[in-house]
Amino acid sequence: AHISATVASVLERTPMDIVDQILFIDDGNAAEWQFHSELQALHPKIHVHRNELRQGLIRSKVIGADLVTSPVIFFMEPHCLVSLQWAEPLLERLQRSEPQHNAVVMPILDVIPENDFAGYRAAGRFIGGFSWSLSFGWVATIEKR
Repeated sequence: AHISATVASVLERTPMDIVDQILFIDDGNAAEWQFHSELQALHPKIHVHRNELRQGLIRSKVIGADLVTSPVIFFMEPHCLVSLQWAEPLLERLQRSEPQHNAVVMPILDVIPENDFAGYRAAGRFIGGFSWSLSFGWVATIEKR
């Protein structure tokens, strides 16, 4: 159920002329969790790669990154929803980093309960980010500290 909301938000809120490909990785899922034809029927830019043996989250993302030829890759989880114009500011910031290619960008992350998409609420006055050890955490904005 979560992935259908994620896919719907990406397809409805992303201009497809800026998208080369949407790649899903089937990480050795059992037959009842394989939705290849359903996903591919949603849009011609949707592709599915199947790992015959389960590789795990990180290795699957590395495999996916190796399969695409786009200069920019976004990774999403099945419980993500995108807002209007989510991609354009990220792409603009990446473009400004050329020719050094020295930027990693991350959108604002709102709080979406995994067991209840209807319980969505805006993130408020917090900033989500990574420490030098790549641990994710929420930090209050300067005004709140």
